[in-house]
Amino acid sequence: MFIHEAVKAAIEKNCFMKRETAWWAENIKLLPTNTQDCIVIYLGSNPPRRGWEPNAEDLMAGDWILSD
Repeated sequence: MFIHEAVKAAIEKNCFMKRETAWWAENIKLLPTNTQDCIVIYLGSNPPRRGWEPNAEDLMAGDWILSD
């Protein structure tokens, strides 16, 4: 799915989203929010971090999936 579809679905289902085939997607999950934290990044067992800076490929990709 595209990023706007993934964001909408992740918010509705209260779950994470990630890219299925991106080089960075193996250990990273993103939690979209409507708070000042914007998108919260979960990287393995590290504490969550706020903010995410997508590149153009991420914004145009059609391989976004939902994740637990």
